[in-house]
Amino acid sequence: MPANFYPGQTDYVRKLNELALARDIADIPRNAAAATAAAVEAAHSATSASADAGRASASAVSAGAAFASLDARYLGAKSLPPDVDHNGGALLAGATYWDTVLNGGCLRVFQAGAWVTIPSNVASQISSTPVGGIIATNVQAALNELELKKAATTSLAKVAISGNKVDVGLGNVDNTADASKPVSAAVDSALSLKANAYNAVFGGVIGGDFSNAIHDARVLLRTTSANSSTIVGAIPNGTGTVAQFNAYADDNPQNTSLASLGVIRADSVRLSSSQIGTGSYLPLKFYTGSANTMTLGVNGNVSVGEQRPVVGYRYLDVVNEANGTGNCSIIRLITKAVSGGGSTSADILKNSNGQFAMINYEPSSAGTIYFRTSTSDATLFPGGFQVNAPGQNSLAVKSVAGYSALALDAAQGQASYIFSYNNAIEHGRAWFDNNAILGGFNIAVKRAGVLTAILCVQGDFVYPFEDNVIGLGSFNRRWTNVYASSGTVQTSDARHKSAVVAMSEHEIAAASQLAREIGKYRFLDAVKEKGAAARQHVGMTVQRAIAVMESHQLDPFAYGFICYDEWGEKTTEHPEIQPPDQMPPPVVNHHEATDTAEAHDEVLTVGNTAPGAVQAARTVVQPAGSIYSFRPDELNLFIARGQAARQDQLELRLAALELAG
Repeated sequence: MPANFYPGQTDYVRKLNELALARDIADIPRNAAAATAAAVEAAHSATSASADAGRASASAVSAGAAFASLDARYLGAKSLPPDVDHNGGALLAGATYWDTVLNGGCLRVFQAGAWVTIPSNVASQISSTPVGGIIATNVQAALNELELKKAATTSLAKVAISGNKVDVGLGNVDNTADASKPVSAAVDSALSLKANAYNAVFGGVIGGDFSNAIHDARVLLRTTSANSSTIVGAIPNGTGTVAQFNAYADDNPQNTSLASLGVIRADSVRLSSSQIGTGSYLPLKFYTGSANTMTLGVNGNVSVGEQRPVVGYRYLDVVNEANGTGNCSIIRLITKAVSGGGSTSADILKNSNGQFAMINYEPSSAGTIYFRTSTSDATLFPGGFQVNAPGQNSLAVKSVAGYSALALDAAQGQASYIFSYNNAIEHGRAWFDNNAILGGFNIAVKRAGVLTAILCVQGDFVYPFEDNVIGLGSFNRRWTNVYASSGTVQTSDARHKSAVVAMSEHEIAAASQLAREIGKYRFLDAVKEKGAAARQHVGMTVQRAIAVMESHQLDPFAYGFICYDEWGEKTTEHPEIQPPDQMPPPVVNHHEATDTAEAHDEVLTVGNTAPGAVQAARTVVQPAGSIYSFRPDELNLFIARGQAARQDQLELRLAALELAG
């Protein structure tokens, strides 16, 4: 520790002395001087026999008191804070000691029951304790030792007593206010390169480690508000209208591609791909991790899920969560009209009450909706159209005015198909041949687990695909009436039959009796519906014909003109059918011609849709039953053979009578 004070430290010494006086601590330099003076005076009194004994005694007491005060308040140099004074007594407020360990050496004061450290920038340079402390063990020797060491601290005593800066060679130092203190040219140049903490203005490139692999070692922005979010902003200046952030693709920002995120006052918020100079426009790509999940191409195309394979479906959602039956989510397609003016829209929409619709608002034939495939092989549905909905599948084509049409447009000579699928397995199809000369409509369904062509409508005929395989109607699915301009044509080719043999006597007898069974009757359903107005029919019952055949020892079911069929109970579930909602009539908004567009009409759907009448779900149960039937043509031929036999007998008997006569 230096024995003298350094320039500029006298203010701290003065404050230290004021603190000591406030705490009733005797100023150490003045106490030392007082002790020395008292000792000299005591010695003088002791050697002078003629001196007043009382004064000598008082001087001795004063010297002892001064030393005792010094001894009680200054405890010397120590490595640990003392708990008691030199005599083992309690520490006094204002007691001091020099700590040889803390801060490399510092002065400490006992205050409010604790040791307080004098600031290091003062204590490290200032001490009232002589270097090495006081070695002497008696009062006189201690005073002499202090006197000898005082010479090295003359300047300290002067400043402590007078406070005059001249005493320590600081006469040229001014106590100028901080705001008025001059700085050197070097300091001024260095400060000019620093940015203000508020409203800073920068120029050029701001450098920093923005790409460190360890992210918390990068230059980052963070708010100074505790536990708060960080929001970085940009604002225009004055009447400017744009605030924008740019990211450049090259080190030369004058010739590069760039991405911009900005806002234009009273116009829009924009995320854009731009270019400057020789730079090029780049597509906007959105990533999840390292995978490109969506791309907006420079040509306006949008690709979703471009490089990210997923299990299951991909979605492009247009969501409207507003309440109310008329609120819709709409994908609207608008193209520029051929004339150069505006065009009405084509909408794909779904409203909040479940309706899904595709609407083309273009007038006349331009309003057609097409479902097309790029190949004629529509069997596998490459790009074709399917309706897959749980419970029920429906495709409705509705027109507010005029006819409705569902058109299948295929190339000349290529078929147009309608398919029925379940679990990726085809169960039925209908198709049109689209032949310019002789077109056809065909139906194929499953038969014995195999998809089989059943029916064809072509030219002048409706016929089955296979000969002598398909039936028309069924024993419990009968036609009410069959209208024809001529009778049915049945095959009777000898090449398809066994040899024709004569009927037996029993058969002829049964045939003759069946002729007598012919009568008239009414159908019970007709009587129930029409009562007495029900029409009369001619014939017989199958049950009676069976009895007649059996009475002649014949098996009735061995003959084709008698039929019997039976079936078990059959239940058919029909789901609820929700017809398309009734759309409100379109509203036409007329737009006058402008500098950039011709006059045109915009057709919009305004208002809520009204739900159509729901056909409730129902269960149809066909009870088990049986039915007897005739093949009338064969029955009539059977009876005719019996009648021919009777006629033969009559003719023989008539001939016999004629011979006898």
